[in-house]
Amino acid sequence: MPGSAGPVLINVQVLRAVAAYMVVAHHIANNLAHYTAAGRVPELPALGARGVDIFFVLSAFLVVTRSDRQGPSPRAFLFQRCVRIVPVYWLLTGLATLGIAAGYRLFDRGAITLDALLAALFFLPDFTQLGAVRRPILVVGWTLNYEMAFYLLFGLCLLAPRRGRVALACGVLGLLWLAQVFGAGGLVGYWGADSVLAFALGMVLARSLPSSGLAPALAFSALLVGALGLCTLEVLYVPSGVAHSDLWGAMLAALVVLGAVALERRGISLRAAWLHRQGDASFAIYLVHVFVLQFVSKAWKAWGLTQTVAGLVVMVALMVALVPLVSLAFHRHVEVPLTRYLRGRTALARRGPGLAL
Repeated sequence: MPGSAGPVLINVQVLRAVAAYMVVAHHIANNLAHYTAAGRVPELPALGARGVDIFFVLSAFLVVTRSDRQGPSPRAFLFQRCVRIVPVYWLLTGLATLGIAAGYRLFDRGAITLDALLAALFFLPDFTQLGAVRRPILVVGWTLNYEMAFYLLFGLCLLAPRRGRVALACGVLGLLWLAQVFGAGGLVGYWGADSVLAFALGMVLARSLPSSGLAPALAFSALLVGALGLCTLEVLYVPSGVAHSDLWGAMLAALVVLGAVALERRGISLRAAWLHRQGDASFAIYLVHVFVLQFVSKAWKAWGLTQTVAGLVVMVALMVALVPLVSLAFHRHVEVPLTRYLRGRTALARRGPGLAL
């Protein structure tokens, strides 16, 4: 998922790739349990869904560390975030909308209302009459609703002195969370979901982790405890109905990020070029993989190939092969050129009042 411009931490890129493919694995498992092999394949623990917690912690960590170094104005920060996220998301949301309007039942959606479309385009929750929240048209976009809200909050906090902006942002997130805990509904309850505290943890981590990192044994322990904790949470505690599971997930994800960053600051990093490239393309992987899974699974259903174990194995193998190929192609040939073009137009607009963005 999206990060800020600036020097790249190798372990952070690896974590981005890992988190993206955790989500992919989760959606493949869901596809089997609820669509292509419903009733024949049990629903597995949602281990991969915790990749979102890692993304949220990483986003906040990177926003703070890079804004501290670069000192952007609120306007520049928010504009850069919009250029990075909005065009690609709108493009794929538009593609999904056109597909559904043409009669394809993508993402289990029926007809799309204008309210649903506007909510998706402006990163707002789409409430039902009963107060429940529908997933956006591009289903994975629900996380971007929270990402963009966090960017808006942090952009406003850039108006505060450097020393106080993280405390201010954490305070607002904490108040929203408390309001949700005490029963607030609507937008306040939505923005105060347990998972938003992952952003607070990422910001605190950015300010509190020593520049020299931690002792390697301690950093590795944090990484291991966080990873094993996320697995234990989903396998043992979520099925039993543990309270505030997303809060626990945020804390454990913060341990994973802490360990990875602390190790790198000690000079210990996973230097795998192919994995680094996957990290670069993590935003594309996150957004594009759902189209790949939809295409392959619907084709397999239409051709009657989901009735045998062999057919399902081949289907999953094809998904695993196509997701990185299609996502990397989209990243290189659509996402990167589009973002560069818009950033270039932004630079031109800033040089002269007569130049349009």
